[in-house]
Amino acid sequence: MGGSVPGTSYTGTASPGAAQFDSAVITRFDDVSRRAALAYKLDRGRPVRSDIAQPSLTAGTGVLSTVRDLARFDIALGSGAIIAEQSLAASWTQAVSQGGALPTGIGWFVRNYKGEPLIWQFGLIRDGHSALVLKLPGRKLTFIALANSDAMTAGYNLSNGDVTASPFAKLFLDFFVP
Repeated sequence: MGGSVPGTSYTGTASPGAAQFDSAVITRFDDVSRRAALAYKLDRGRPVRSDIAQPSLTAGTGVLSTVRDLARFDIALGSGAIIAEQSLAASWTQAVSQGGALPTGIGWFVRNYKGEPLIWQFGLIRDGHSALVLKLPGRKLTFIALANSDAMTAGYNLSNGDVTASPFAKLFLDFFVP
């Protein structure tokens, strides 16, 4: 995954886990960071350049990647190269609490869509970037979309667990699961 970096703070004490990288790795990270898409936001209906602070690397944000690298990750994930099949199945199983089923498994949103398992996740940096990943494991099909604005996921309340609120997800699902 040569087009991915662990955030943009990867030197010195601000680096993830205080890891130290050699100069060749830092050079590659710098190159990937420089090629990152510029962020835009809507201002009175017009796109304008947005200067956003890069988020810290956490379990939920900060990784800078490309669609190609995410596709490679997805293939590795599905092949068992990253996580054992049994563990992946457990993470894609809807969690249950005392109040009933939750919209998530472990790290993924999980739901049944027209009789098929639908696994998904989204990303959002306000006034910056957004991402959407939908998986139909029964069809071995994944949709990955990255945007250089927050418009792809902001405003759809995806954290509520209903990915069909997104017109992008809805179009994908209507096409592949009519």
